[in-house]
Amino acid sequence: MTETDAEVVHVVSAEEARARSTSPGAGLAFTASGNLFSRAIEAFLSACPERKPRVLVADDDALLREMLRDVLTEAGFEVELAADGNEVLERFSARLFDLDLLLLDLLMPGLDGVAVIERVRSFSAELDLRIVVLSGAPRAELERLRSKSVDAVIAKGTPLEEIVGRLLALVRR
Repeated sequence: MTETDAEVVHVVSAEEARARSTSPGAGLAFTASGNLFSRAIEAFLSACPERKPRVLVADDDALLREMLRDVLTEAGFEVELAADGNEVLERFSARLFDLDLLLLDLLMPGLDGVAVIERVRSFSAELDLRIVVLSGAPRAELERLRSKSVDAVIAKGTPLEEIVGRLLALVRR
């Protein structure tokens, strides 16, 4: 075990995190982080296995789901698929805290994308889950979604390579 001195430099409450679409927590500044401490942190981080980013793709178009699964898998994602909003919530609750990104259409049978977004965001512990809407809805409607805690909006018809690039950028930040 290694000990060091640290100072709390900021705190983000659950309420503040919800308002800013981020995670609650505290930031620390290590005041006496000598070589021993730095080596202990580096050893810990290098021992942590890297894992593929996990994405849940939800769209009622089976062909599009399969195409997205193929390109995202090739890009290094672990991909799960859902055909409608109810299936999204089932998979989300089964993988709570395990998903990095939710990519979903707005117009799906049963529970639509907006209702899914509202339900997922109601879990304060999942505020750091990235949500991306991929939809053919009118541009004005897509822009309104930014106020619903959506990280990105992508129009259907965007080249698959661009979609993959935007999703990789989101999970890496």
